[in-house]
Amino acid sequence: MDKFKDVEVDRDTKVLYRNPIKVGKYDALYEIWSWDGIHGTSVIFVSEEVEDLSEEEIFKLVCSALNKDKLSEYTISDGKSEYRFGNFSFGN
Repeated sequence: MDKFKDVEVDRDTKVLYRNPIKVGKYDALYEIWSWDGIHGTSVIFVSEEVEDLSEEEIFKLVCSALNKDKLSEYTISDGKSEYRFGNFSFGN
């Protein structure tokens, strides 16, 4: 999925796993990462493709795609790029 080639990774973040997935009808990038001893998971969308979706709608799509009833500590961030990040499952 070439559309995710420009996803930036913070200098102190280590990407442990990255794979393109489908979330409903949307292309996304599934990523597991580590930052300062914290591990987390992100599902990354192209912002303009999901611009009409609310945070709640994105949350429900991600839960459905990952076969989860709910996700722990779920946040959405738009960052300074063309991508929208759904971040969850934070832990050590």
